[in-house]
Order: sequence, then C-alpha cells, then structure tokens
Amino acid sequence: MKHRYGKDPVFYPLRALSYALSHRELFWTVLKVACVGITVSIIILVILLVTALQPQAQAISPNLEWWAWLIAVFLVLIAIKSTDKSLYGYNENRGGLERGYD
Repeated sequence: MKHRYGKDPVFYPLRALSYALSHRELFWTVLKVACVGITVSIIILVILLVTALQPQAQAISPNLEWWAWLIAVFLVLIAIKSTDKSLYGYNENRGGLERGYD
C-alpha cells in the first residue's frame, strides 16, 4: 500500500522520539514544556477542587448526599478540561498556529 508521503505514518511517533533523543536540546525543550503543562494542570485541579467542589455539591443537593459529591466531582473535572483547553489553545495561537487547520 502506497502512503501519501511515502512512509508509513504508524512509525512517525517512534521516529520523532528517536530524533528527539538524538538531539539533546530538543529533548530538554520538549521535556520542559511537558513539565510546565503538567504543573499547570495540577495547579488548576487543586484550585478548582478546593474552591468549587463544595459549592457545586451544595447547589446539586442541599443535604450533601453522596451522589451530589459524585456529580460535583464530574462537574469540576469538566471545568478543568475546559480551562486547560482554553489555556493551551491560547499558547498555540501565540505560537503562530491559526484556527481552522485540522
């Protein structure tokens, strides 16, 4: 089977990893960006769990039953996902990427 660009795209991640490992500066840059992203995600998780969990559970059920806490946790996770997406989308746009490319 002939591929569009001549190579099998299944092996692209392995080729990218081997390239990054062979170029130390690129590897450290990727590692730093990943660490910053993970740190931002953990900070957002802690802030939203501390500030938003109990008010959402009380809004769902004033008696704070177990299912209200469960639903509140899911709502906080959805809020975290939307916050992360908006932050990372902002960084991508500053880097020169434009919307509309899939």
